[in-house]
Amino acid sequence: MSILANELLMKAVVTIIFSLILFMFKPIRERLIRYFKKITNKIQYSVNVKGYITFLNSNHNVYNFYSEKSENRFYYEVELPFEDISEDSMPIDESNHLIYEAIKYKYGKDLSSKGGMLNITQIKKIEKYTK
Repeated sequence: MSILANELLMKAVVTIIFSLILFMFKPIRERLIRYFKKITNKIQYSVNVKGYITFLNSNHNVYNFYSEKSENRFYYEVELPFEDISEDSMPIDESNHLIYEAIKYKYGKDLSSKGGMLNITQIKKIEKYTK
């Protein structure tokens, strides 16, 4: 064999051994897989939002506004097709509008004009892998 063929064979063997060692460690393997899927656009991001909307009663009593009664609240869980809805990525008014629109689409109720207060209890980022 020529010197060039020996060098290529040696580089291929070292690369294979190095990649096998890397794939033995799960955290490194998952990061590499996520990175390659992100490069090839095979990851779809979404945000799962859970919370409730508290409504004022007719007297606008602050005590009832913060009560734990479920009759003054509408609980929801919606999924938004965005990577992030925090203050860093978009204004609060825009994220609230997106949540109200998702509630309207999922539950068939337009609650944005009812004067309720939006309370978000959980925001969970989701990564979906496509083929």
